[in-house]
Amino acid sequence: DDEDATSSPEDEDAPDDILLRAMTHKEDGNTHFKSSDFSSAARSYRKGTNLLKKLNEANSGEDQVKQLLITLQTNLSMVCFKQKKHRMSRDVASRALEIDDKNVKALYRRAVASRAMGDVD
Repeated sequence: DDEDATSSPEDEDAPDDILLRAMTHKEDGNTHFKSSDFSSAARSYRKGTNLLKKLNEANSGEDQVKQLLITLQTNLSMVCFKQKKHRMSRDVASRALEIDDKNVKALYRRAVASRAMGDVD
């Protein structure tokens, strides 16, 4: 029976599996960030974010999905800032705020990036 030997594509798209893979990307990103490998960190955070978008269409995802998505986006915002990509940093933080408009870390990241761009409003 070949079915047991390989996982079906549906298994990889199960919400729990997607969440687990996104968490792995976050951890990988954190490891890269700690070693100042910002481009690899950004790639990992983006991969995790892209996986979770499917689970949070129209901001309808579970709280666990939303929290991980916000964490990935605020981390990505910080990486972009470190790479002097201030506009991208601001935009990524703004996407996190679309999920939770009171998230302090996202508000902070957006403000710091805006300030670096000379936008003090």
